[in-house]
Amino acid sequence: MKKFFTLVVLALLAVGCTMEYDDTGIRDLINGLDVRISKLENDISALQSAVGDGKFVRKVEEYKDPETGRTTGITVTYTDGNVVHFNIVPTDPSEGPVFSVIRNGAGELVWAVDGIAIKVDGEEVPVYETPVFSIDEEGNLWVEVAGKKTNLGPVATGGATLQDGIFTDLAVTDDAVVLTLSDGTTVNIPFAEAFKLNIDTTEYEYETMDPIIIPYTVSAKTSGTVVAVSGYNPKAFKVEVDDANIVITPLKLTESAVLLAYADSKVGLTSFVNIVINSAIEEGPKNLGKKGTANCYLVTEAGEYKFPLVKGNTEESVGAVAKAALLWETWNNQDAVTPNSVIASVDYSGDFITFATPATLKPGNALIAALDANDEVLWSWHIWIPATPITDAVEQNYSVKAAMSRNLGALVDTPAILDPVATVESFGLLYEWGRKDPFPGLGVVSGTGAITVAGTEMTSQVAPMTVEEAIKNPTVYVIKNETSKDWLPEITDEVGKLWGETEKSVYDPCPVGYMLPQRNTSCGFWDSGTNLNDREYFALDADNCCYTVGSMIFPLAGYIAEDGEGQKKAGARTIVWSARWDSGTENGYGMYGYIDDGIKFKRAGQVRTRGGSVRCVAESAE
Repeated sequence: MKKFFTLVVLALLAVGCTMEYDDTGIRDLINGLDVRISKLENDISALQSAVGDGKFVRKVEEYKDPETGRTTGITVTYTDGNVVHFNIVPTDPSEGPVFSVIRNGAGELVWAVDGIAIKVDGEEVPVYETPVFSIDEEGNLWVEVAGKKTNLGPVATGGATLQDGIFTDLAVTDDAVVLTLSDGTTVNIPFAEAFKLNIDTTEYEYETMDPIIIPYTVSAKTSGTVVAVSGYNPKAFKVEVDDANIVITPLKLTESAVLLAYADSKVGLTSFVNIVINSAIEEGPKNLGKKGTANCYLVTEAGEYKFPLVKGNTEESVGAVAKAALLWETWNNQDAVTPNSVIASVDYSGDFITFATPATLKPGNALIAALDANDEVLWSWHIWIPATPITDAVEQNYSVKAAMSRNLGALVDTPAILDPVATVESFGLLYEWGRKDPFPGLGVVSGTGAITVAGTEMTSQVAPMTVEEAIKNPTVYVIKNETSKDWLPEITDEVGKLWGETEKSVYDPCPVGYMLPQRNTSCGFWDSGTNLNDREYFALDADNCCYTVGSMIFPLAGYIAEDGEGQKKAGARTIVWSARWDSGTENGYGMYGYIDDGIKFKRAGQVRTRGGSVRCVAESAE
C-alpha cells in the first residue's frame, strides 16, 4: 500500500550555528512548510494514482476556486471509480524550499528539493516511496525513507519558493490528460474506452408472449455498475436484467414501447440506450413495406396487406394515384385461372396500396398497379405467393451471398425427380433484362406454351420502348426490330444501371431483402468465356429437366424468344440473368445453358429482349 507524504518536525531551532534563535520566525516558516506540504501530498497521491497499474482516465472536469473563480486544477475520474484532484502551481508562491517531483536520467519519477533529486544512501527516492521530512536543532532539513535518514542541508530563509502543487500545467488531448511537472517533463494519463452500455440490436418485433432476450455488455465496467431498464408499463411488459441479458416478456400482444436501458457506474458515469419493442400484430392491413420497399412482395399467409406507394426500393412517390388495379394473376400452370383466386381485392388508401387474399391462401403470382386519373399505370408491383417455404443457402459457385432456393416467381423448389406439375411450378416467371415487371413463364415440362393468367392478357410490340413506356406498359413484351435486338431505343451508360450490380436499383425485380446477383467471375456459374463445353461447375440431369451447381438446382425453364415466338424451349434451355450488362452492346449478361444442340453453358451477353429467369441473392453478405 502506498503511503501519503507526511512531514514530521523534530525540532525548531535557528537556521545556522552562529544565528541567534528566533522562535517566531522559524515557527512561521515551518508552519508554512507544513501547510504547503499538506497540499502537496494531495498531488502526490493523485500522481501515484495516475501512474498506478491499469489506471485510465474516464472523465476530466475543470476545477475552479469557488472564491476567486480562477482555475486551480482538474478533477479526474478513473476507470476504477477513483476520483482525484490535481493542483496547478499558484502564481504567487511563498518563500521556502521547493519540494517537487522530477524525472531522472532514466525517465523515472523521483522526489526533489529545489529541483535536485533527493538521495538516501546514494539512491534516489521514487515517487511511490514516502519521504518523512524534519528540521533539527541546527536548522538542517532531514529526509527519512524506510528508516534511513539523509541531511539535505540548512533550510533557506528566502529566495526559494514552495510549490502548492507539483504540476505547473495541464492539457486535455483526444487521447490523454497531459500533466507538466516542475522540471518541464510530462506525465500522460491515457483515456480508456468510454463507459458505455453496448446493445447490438435495439429494435425488436414480437407476435407471441415468449421472452425477448437482449444481450448486452458494458465497456469499462466499474465494480459498482448497475444495469437497469425504465420507462415501460409493468402491465404490458415484464423486465428482468442479469449479468449478460435484458429479458423483456410481453404481457399483451398488441403493446409497443420505447424502453430506456441504462448503465450506472455509481461514480458519476451513465450510459443510455433506447430499446424499441413493436407488436407485429397490427390493426388493419399488415404493412409489407415495414422493413423496406421493393417491386416484389412475398406473402405467405392469408390476410389483408398494404405497401407504400413508392417506386421500388426508393422513397420517391409514384405520383397522383386515382385508383388501384389487379392486372393479372396466375397459378403457374396451364389451368384456367379463376379471377380473384390469388388476390381477392385491391384498393388504395392514403399513401398505400391495399389488397387482400382469399380466406384460404391460393399459391400463385399477381401484378398490382397504381393508376392515374387517365387509367395510365404509374407503377406496378409483383405479389409472390409461394406454395412451400423459400430457403437460402450460400453456394460459392453461384454467389458469395446467400441465394434463394428457387427462381423468382416459382411456387416450389425444383424437384430432384421429374414431376410434371411440380417441375412446371418450379420454373418461375421470366424477365426482359432491365425491366422490373415479370411475364408468365413456361407451363409445360417440354416444348412451348406459357402458363395461363386471369386479367390483362400479355401482348407484344416491336422495339423500341423507353423505360418510361415500359413502366406504363407492364404487360407489353418488346420484341426485336429489323436492326436491333434491344428493347431500348439506344445504348447508353444509363442502360447499364437499370438493374444495378453492386447495389440494388429502383428497377430490381427481387423482393425486400434480396437483389439480382452480381456477375462475379470468381464464382464458377459466372466464369468468363463462351460456349464452354466443360461441365466443371454444372451437373446435368436431362431426364429431370434440370441441372445443378453445387447444392443449387436450376430447372431448364425455357425463355421468351426475342422474335415474337413467345415462351419456348421448356426442358431444353434456360437463361439466368445477372445484374450486369454487356457494356456498349444490346445484351445483358447471363448464363445461357442448353442441351438440345450439344450440351453447352454460355456465360456471356444475351439479348435484352429475351425473357430469362432470375435467381435472387440476399442484399447483405452476412
